[in-house]
Amino acid sequence: MLKARLHAASAITDDLLPAETSIEEAFQRVALLLNTMCAARVAANLPIQTARREFDHVSSALQHISQARSHILGAHDAFVETRAAVLPTVSWGDNGACPPSSATIAPGTAGAGSTHLHVVG
Repeated sequence: MLKARLHAASAITDDLLPAETSIEEAFQRVALLLNTMCAARVAANLPIQTARREFDHVSSALQHISQARSHILGAHDAFVETRAAVLPTVSWGDNGACPPSSATIAPGTAGAGSTHLHVVG
């Protein structure tokens, strides 16, 4: 059962991260389009009301992409919470703390001079 849960979490991660990247890229591209539209209008010495409808549509698209971005980030946070609930936490000992590394053990204390673990076959 654990293997199936790990596989499911991995599959979701494999699709979630590219989805987040795609939304970011879409946001950047539409923002760039708005900037280009403004610069082109100014460069062509056109009045500000030129392409008003087009600006409204593209601005609205950017707003919707921004909302989609917020939703996908919310989903990411929810996935993190769900993962914590359905996958076990790996810990060391009763307190859940990891054992100290040899670099953090003071000389002369228990554990000082310990060697690394080796797999024996």
